Amino acid sequence: MISMKQKINFLFFITLLFQNFVLLSCSKKNSSPKIIRVEKIIYQKNPQKENEGNGGGIDSGGGNGLSYRLEKALSFAKEALTLVKAQSLDTTGSENEVFTFYQKHYEELLNEVAKVTFELKHPENIFIMNKSNNTNIKIHESMVTELRPYAPIQVANNLNVTDLGELASNIIHELGHHLGYTEDDDDLLVKVGSAVIEQAKKMSLDFNDRISLCMKPENFIKTILGKWTGFSRGSWSEKSTPIEITFDETGHYSAKSTCRGKSCYPAFYYGSDEDSDFKTFRIEQACGGMGEGSLDLFFSKKNTTSGRITSMIQSREGSIQYLSFKYFHLNTNLIIFNLQRPI
Repeated sequence: MISMKQKINFLFFITLLFQNFVLLSCSKKNSSPKIIRVEKIIYQKNPQKENEGNGGGIDSGGGNGLSYRLEKALSFAKEALTLVKAQSLDTTGSENEVFTFYQKHYEELLNEVAKVTFELKHPENIFIMNKSNNTNIKIHESMVTELRPYAPIQVANNLNVTDLGELASNIIHELGHHLGYTEDDDDLLVKVGSAVIEQAKKMSLDFNDRISLCMKPENFIKTILGKWTGFSRGSWSEKSTPIEITFDETGHYSAKSTCRGKSCYPAFYYGSDEDSDFKTFRIEQACGGMGEGSLDLFFSKKNTTSGRITSMIQSREGSIQYLSFKYFHLNTNLIIFNLQRPI
């Protein structure tokens, strides 16, 4: 027979086991995700390229003005953090968490912004990192970082944001990751970056500057002529199609999918890969290192359609030249292109 005392001891033992199991489960559930996003770049100015192409602009390893934009945005971020002291951030109501964060970490943010570095990365690398970290913040579509102090901020080399206030806000956002904060349901770091910049604007810091360096469209076209290889991807899909594209000086192009599987799409997803005189492209303006224009798709001699080219940027990284752009078929369906070739 089991005595009453033995029964009580047994129940007490089972209770302790259950409590330890619950504590262990909660600890694992609340552990921080491993990596997050940032935005910073090690840039170099090439004096010989400063005035190339009638305003082709400051070289960022690719002549797209990216390093210049980041340099100015970083300068704005430093000014904003210096101007908006820990106790002067104006937040109310549900934004009290923003004030609390800023008051607690103000000095750390100042230290971080003083040592920012950026690393240019191919857009596909950023896309893969963003997918692996499972974050949906728009900032992270172009920038990523690690959860440790002074980590380099990795930036897609086709970043096309020209609003310096927005870039400065994004930089402050990413500094929060260096302090060990991940993204949360309340978008705390997004709110912190926005609040600091908005407060700085009220205190007369001017963020209305835009990168407006422009070059002649024909000069921009010269930088993209020739053969490129890479991938195209519909914005609705995670599947990329291997492709080859050649732009020539007559305004025509050739585009072919190099996919050899059963479920392959044409290079532009729509239309035909067959060469045709109807396949033409136009660059109508090129400002801030980004080309804008249109391109005609060929289905048959009696069926062609025209769509918009946006955010066309070419850049360099080591001995590789990159070209990225977005194509809107019938101005609605977005196809994303990331191409490269040896220099």
